Amino acid sequence: MAQLLKLTLVERNDVTVELAATRSGVPVAIDPGADLELYLKTTEYQDDSEAIVLSRDGGEIVVTNDAAGLAEATIDGTLITTDLTFWRYDLIDGGARHTVLYGPLEVINV
Repeated sequence: MAQLLKLTLVERNDVTVELAATRSGVPVAIDPGADLELYLKTTEYQDDSEAIVLSRDGGEIVVTNDAAGLAEATIDGTLITTDLTFWRYDLIDGGARHTVLYGPLEVINV
């Protein structure tokens, strides 16, 4: 399910990122009880406990179409800084963690 995708954000700008869960191009439905987490990291090796974490439980990620596997993450601009270089989006269902999207994160300073 994991798909490599570069994400580009503008420093200090509030943004909503559209997220799609797919497997081989086919949408993966998001269970109503599933947890969704978006990690913003300074490196891909940074421990998850030290990363910025946005979540469905925290209200930053909202499912827009569960059957189509679509969600939106709202990122506060104060969190978007040029030291961030990696991101990851996970779906946790029934206790099993599945990385949906991940990759390099470019933060543009304008």
